Parts: sequence; C-alpha cells; structure tokens
Amino acid sequence: MRFLVDTNVFLRYRGALDVISSEGEDIVLSYDVIRELDGNKGLDGNAGRNARQTLRYIRRLVEGEEPGADISLPGGGKLFLELPEDISRIRERAFADPSLLEKLADSKDAETILITEDNALAILAYAGGHRVKSLEEAAVAEPNAHRILGLESGIVIPQDYKTQLWKGQKVYIPEGEIKVSGDGELTHNQYFILEEFGGILVQYTFEGGRHALKTPRIKEKEFIQGIRPESRDQRALMDACLGNAPFIAAAGRAGTGKTLAALACGLYKLTSKDSRIERLRIIRPFDDEFGYLPGGMEDKIAPAMAPIVEAGKFLFSRKRKMGGRHVETNEWDRLIKNGQISLEIERFHEGETFRDEFVIADEIQNLSPEMVKILTTRIGNGSQMVLSGDPFQTKSSTGLTEENNGLTYFVQKMRGQDVMVPVVLTERSIRSKAADIASKLL
Repeated sequence: MRFLVDTNVFLRYRGALDVISSEGEDIVLSYDVIRELDGNKGLDGNAGRNARQTLRYIRRLVEGEEPGADISLPGGGKLFLELPEDISRIRERAFADPSLLEKLADSKDAETILITEDNALAILAYAGGHRVKSLEEAAVAEPNAHRILGLESGIVIPQDYKTQLWKGQKVYIPEGEIKVSGDGELTHNQYFILEEFGGILVQYTFEGGRHALKTPRIKEKEFIQGIRPESRDQRALMDACLGNAPFIAAAGRAGTGKTLAALACGLYKLTSKDSRIERLRIIRPFDDEFGYLPGGMEDKIAPAMAPIVEAGKFLFSRKRKMGGRHVETNEWDRLIKNGQISLEIERFHEGETFRDEFVIADEIQNLSPEMVKILTTRIGNGSQMVLSGDPFQTKSSTGLTEENNGLTYFVQKMRGQDVMVPVVLTERSIRSKAADIASKLL
C-alpha cells in the first residue's frame, strides 16, 4: 500500500513518517509538502519544531542513498519524493536559492555537488538526482568518535513504545523487536537519540537478559549548578554524572560542553546535603614545558588549570544569579582553601585511594593507557570518575594517536561493563557557531 501524506500530519505529529510506514507501507511526498514544511519551520511551538524535525529526518534518510533512488524507511517501506516536471515551479516558494536547482538541472557536469545547510533545498536536490553535502562534509570528513571508540551501532524499535518513553517510563523490549542499525553491537549503558520518535534521548541497558530503554533523570530544561543542558549530548553526560556509575567516559570535540557539564555535576554533588561526595578532584595532564616556569608546583600548573578555575567561578556566579543568594561570591576559592576542591596533575597518585570523591580526569587523550590505568585503579567506594577528552586532538609531543591514546583505550576495554557509562558528544559547539566550525575544520 502507498500513502500520500498531507503537510498537516507532519506539523501535528512527531515521527509521522515512521508511524505511517511501521508495517512496511510506502509513502509519497510531493514537492508541495516539502515546500509547506519549509514555510512552517520558522514557527514557534510544536508545529515549527515538528516541521524542522521532519526535514532533518528526511535529509538524514536521503544521505545514505544514491541521488534520485528510492529511500528506505526503518519500517521496511519506501519513501518517494516527487518534483514538479517544470523545475521553474520551485520559484513559487522562496527557498534559500531556488535558482540553484535550475542550475543543477542544466549542469552538464555529472560531478556537480550542491553544498547547502538548508534541509528542504537538499531534499529537493536529491529528488532531482543531484548530490548534496553540508559545508563540513565538503571541506573535510568529520572525525567519527563513535567509530574509533567502538560505539557505532544504533537501535530501531517499534512505534508501540513511543508513548511510554515520552511519559518517562522505562520499557523492556523483547529480543525480536529490537534491531541494531550501523556497525557493531549494542553497548550496555550507552545513550541513543531516537529521531523517529521525535528526537527523544534514551539510555540503553541490558538487564537480566532483557533489553531496556529509559529516558534521562535530568529534564531538558532542568538547571544544575546554574546551567542546563545545551544539547542532547550534554544532557546525556549530565544524566550519567548525576547517577551512580563509578566511571563515565565523555568523548567529544572542543566546545561540546564536556568539562563544564561534568564540573557542574561535581559541584552540585559536593555542595548537596544528600550526597556522600566530600571532595571534588580535577586532574589534568602536565606538559613538561611547564617545568620551566618560575615558582613552585602550584604556580607551574596554574596555566593548565586556568580553564577549570574560570569555569568553576562561572558556575557559582550563574547559580547566585539564578536565586542562590546563599552562595558566596568567593565560594570557589573557599572550597579550594578548605581542601574540598583539589586541582592536580596526573602524576604522583600511585598508592592513593579516591574515597567519596567526584574526580574529573580531563584531556586524557594526552595520557598513555598505562597512566589511565594508574588513575582509574585509584577509585574507591563512593567515588565517581569522569574521563573526558577528544580522541582526535592528541598532542604531537606525546606520540599518541586517536587509536592508542588513554581515552580510546579506556572506552574500548571497559565498553559494556556495568561500572562504565560511555557518552559521545557530537552536537554543535555550545560556545559559538564560529567555534564549532573551527573545531571541525582545523
């Protein structure tokens, strides 16, 4: 059976494509539907959000297919995109630059590629048989942290579980109803974004021989230590940090909010009356060049710790501005002085035990597997350790690569263990669009 779907269905219901095609039915999308979704994507509220989500989802579907080919849907059916025979009709609706499609149609060069960030224009170009790339894809292939860490797989589940997940209920899924997409196997404790369910964030666990999915304990707009998650990936990391897993691995490029999110959760636990955390310990690699700086060890490591100090003071400032009048303006300095916050380099920890501590081991892609083993085997009862970094940004002076650095080694060896939660942050930089582009391309 084949369905021709009206625009209003997509504006009213998230994940409408997968709901309609759940039994293998085919779907036809006309040019006018794409045009109207594009016209509604700027609206406030659910309609605008659903329009944007639908366009993003369709673009992700077409990116894996040959231009002009039928598009496979997760439910087993096909998605057909229909363009008007007269390409000039596209001028009836002002896309980013509708004349680009006419130029593509007139192009004699089969290798001509349209570069655009406009999802509607990309979909129409694809339907016309043309190749499309984003700016980042055209400039350089983005490093794939999921691949290097062995976390490439995705999940596909029936639409029957959508309502329960959106209500925040934990669901158990029989073996025959859960499908693995991509390469590899499902990893216990890993987070996934179910785009076909409207972009909901879930954590996968394998408990007693059963597959389970649950939504995060931290809400989308919930504030922790003065900040709230700025992306779904950051929300996953904060959710993991607020849990009880002894190890959390946070891998992502610069600016995705790894350190800030972990630090916010660490400060929250340190200052909460209901938490058993008594000390926040931040550990960063020591560059041998710092040894030439004047002063004692505290003075020498100050440059490496400056970003942490800045972030910590920022978090207390944010918390105070949001109504935490009991928070002193010098709270960070007070906790440092009392020994409740400790800033350290990765050396000299042999023989120690981290008890009732929240430990952030930052930039560990610049540590060797041996050094990471020394740090992680220090963890004692009641403690948590967040190991964060970007596996693709190792310093050349260390001799480490994306494949043999401490972060990659730790995730690959600990993947699937109950005591470790892996989080990969890939969404855009929370600093700025400029920082995001620089992080990807430089």
